[in-house]
Amino acid sequence: MRSLSGTEMIGLLLFFGVFPIGSMIIGYLVQRLRSRERLLAIEKGVPLPRANRLEGEKNFRLAGMICVAAGVGLLILFTSLAVSLLIPRAVIAVSAIPFLIGVAFLIEYRVRMRELKVRGGESVP
Repeated sequence: MRSLSGTEMIGLLLFFGVFPIGSMIIGYLVQRLRSRERLLAIEKGVPLPRANRLEGEKNFRLAGMICVAAGVGLLILFTSLAVSLLIPRAVIAVSAIPFLIGVAFLIEYRVRMRELKVRGGESVP
């Protein structure tokens, strides 16, 4: 096993250290700015924009669709590899992980939509 050079070490440090910490700091600053903006609007008596309650549910639907699509894509890839390279067919089972995560997201989306409907929320698709 070879040791890493100085350039590689700096690259790894940036990738695993500086970028994640920097993105967390930026996220904190954006959230603080939003909170400050909201408080100033409340102090001035400006009506606040109505929060879109369906935004989080749309994220669940999108994540579910992406994971299901990735699972199906991996299923096709691993099945073709298992046939052509004669590798063990157990590798195909790896595609079930993102597929089932996607199905769980879609189930969670449906549950949230039903809850909004019961509460009398906005028009639910």
